[in-house]
Amino acid sequence: MDGTMLERRLLTYLTQRGWQRLGWAGVVAAAILAGGNLMERWRRRPTAYAEPAVVAVHQASSLKPQASSLKPQASSLKRRPPSAADWRRFFAAVAAVESGGEDAAVGDGGRARGRYQITMAYWIDGGGDREAWATGAHVPAAAEQVMARYFCRYAPRALAAGDWPTLARIHHGGPRGASVRTTADYGRRVGALMEVDDAR
Repeated sequence: MDGTMLERRLLTYLTQRGWQRLGWAGVVAAAILAGGNLMERWRRRPTAYAEPAVVAVHQASSLKPQASSLKPQASSLKRRPPSAADWRRFFAAVAAVESGGEDAAVGDGGRARGRYQITMAYWIDGGGDREAWATGAHVPAAAEQVMARYFCRYAPRALAAGDWPTLARIHHGGPRGASVRTTADYGRRVGALMEVDDAR
């Protein structure tokens, strides 16, 4: 599948299903995931990286968002539907906290990989192929697709509201991560980095 076809499928999925589930947040997710950054990263992917590592967007219909009772986390970040710039700041902040932005990072005894430290369970929950995790998690574009789908599934309300600290805690602690006390500091750190970036 060439880059153009990948972009078309991703954009079609998120604009159609994203609109049904998240309103404008789904459309914005399409913009950031199917935009220039995704295509540029796809062109620069390692030669050993197999295509199956990229999330098969047309299979996403099997992932249904689950109702969430999580309360928005306190933060000075403005609540608003996420924009492309918000997504970039969020991904950059998570990468900085997780790995210092190192794509080759391997942590937790080999169980977490890439700049976002994605585990196999997370990768699969986000629609990734099990066999592709070991290499795919090291490719930012693929990992970001998995993260966005993970949030659509487990935190649709936080995603629609642009509640970045809550999304950060879920990324770090799993589907119920926002209610786990030990993830509070993580959420604050990601939020603080986003605020610093927003102030520049």
